[in-house]
Amino acid sequence: MNICRKGNNRIVRRNITIMTIITIMACLLVFNSSTAISNTEIKYIDYTVCHGDTLWSIAKIVKENNINYKNKDIREIIYEIKELNNMEISNIYIGNKLTIPET
Repeated sequence: MNICRKGNNRIVRRNITIMTIITIMACLLVFNSSTAISNTEIKYIDYTVCHGDTLWSIAKIVKENNINYKNKDIREIIYEIKELNNMEISNIYIGNKLTIPET
C-alpha cells in the first residue's frame, strides 16, 4: 500500500513540475511577443487629404496596414493623429497636409 502512494506522489510532483515549466514558458512567450511589438519604431509620413477623406477613414487605413495599430481602437488613432498635427477639432479639408503613422 505504501508503494502505491509513493508512486502516486511522484506522478503528482512530476505533473506539478511540468505544469510549472509550461506556465513559465507561456509567460515568457507572451512577455517577449508584446515587448517585440512595443519596441517597433513607429515611422510617420506626410499625407495630403483627398476628396472624401475623414479622420476616421484615414485612421482605419492606419489600423489595417500598420502592425503597431492593429489592436488599437480607431478613436485612439484619431486622437494620436490630432495630437501629431496640433489639431483641436476634427475638421479636415482637401489639400490639408497631415502627419500620420506610416501605412
